[in-house]
Amino acid sequence: MVRRNQQKKRDEARAKKKAEEQVVEAAGNYVPLSRDECQERSYTAELGSGGLL
Repeated sequence: MVRRNQQKKRDEARAKKKAEEQVVEAAGNYVPLSRDECQERSYTAELGSGGLL
C-alpha cells in the first residue's frame, strides 16, 4: 500500500517526466516546405468607399 505523500510525490515525478518528454519532442521537429511547394501571398487589400479596409 502506498502512503498519501508517496503517491503525491510519485504522481508529481511522473508528471515532470512526461512534461520533459514533451519539451524534447517539440524541439526541432519542424521541416519547412521546399520552395517549389510554397505559394506567394498578397498582403495588399483594396480600400472600400469609406477609405477603410
